[in-house]
Amino acid sequence: MTLRAESYRRYKHALRGAYNSLSLFQDVDDESMAFVSAGELEGKSALEVLAIMEGPIRKRLQRVGPSLLGKFLEKPRTRELFFNNQKLTIPVLNEQAVEWYETSDVFNFDCVLETFLGLHHGARTIYDLGGHQGLWAAYYAGLCGEGGRVYSFEPSIINFESSCLLFLMNDLVNVINVPFGVGDKPGLVRNVDSGGILVDFVEHNLGILRFDQVFFEPPDFIKIDIEGFEHELLASFPNLFKFCRNMHLELHIPHLERRGVDYLETFRRIPFESVRVRNYQYGQLTEVGPNDKLSGYCSLMITPR
Repeated sequence: MTLRAESYRRYKHALRGAYNSLSLFQDVDDESMAFVSAGELEGKSALEVLAIMEGPIRKRLQRVGPSLLGKFLEKPRTRELFFNNQKLTIPVLNEQAVEWYETSDVFNFDCVLETFLGLHHGARTIYDLGGHQGLWAAYYAGLCGEGGRVYSFEPSIINFESSCLLFLMNDLVNVINVPFGVGDKPGLVRNVDSGGILVDFVEHNLGILRFDQVFFEPPDFIKIDIEGFEHELLASFPNLFKFCRNMHLELHIPHLERRGVDYLETFRRIPFESVRVRNYQYGQLTEVGPNDKLSGYCSLMITPR
């Protein structure tokens, strides 16, 4: 596989920034981060790159917390997926990656539906809020081309490690990987129980940013999957739909209810008079309006009228 020096430079920069900004390490130099030299990756296959990078990832996670390292697979592996004739190599590092990415068909990923519905048409700048392990951002990066840009936000360090490795393995240099979630109050917080921020496999500081403070470029498309905190995002940034009307909004009604938030307070912030909203749920796509009753986990595909 071909890996440009720029890909590895970005990989190291993203991880240094993540561990430093989340105050996980006191030192973030090459030795403490257990980074290998770029020459060790030259001409290596994806599996060989994984074998080389596995040890340093384990060392970093061990420093964050032993139980976090315990979520790492004994034998991590890769999977290849093809989207629009583009091959993506996916690192499978923990059980959640096995469940979500190793056995799923490409048509199970909503990013494909987004393209089918025209949400990415002409998109050059995409924001992925809730980047998880990077598959959606990598898919978007292929759509944008290297002249475009994808901004991916993900606060879980094990997910962030996975996404950084995915972007490296696929030689992607047009993704800006941000180790923060989005909400209404910027700062560092601790992951808490079901009444608070819902991020899997976390025993470290979580970084939160206000989204209206990080609009680096005008967005052509935004994906929002932030596990029940979409209410804070829309409440703190009521002009969001004026900035971008092509959007995939995950509405996690059970998460909102557990937090004592009426989902309608979030749902009715959508400007239905100017956008069309279709809910993709249980394999069905249904147009919805402000007076429709929703339940469960809803994928709202939003386009201009």
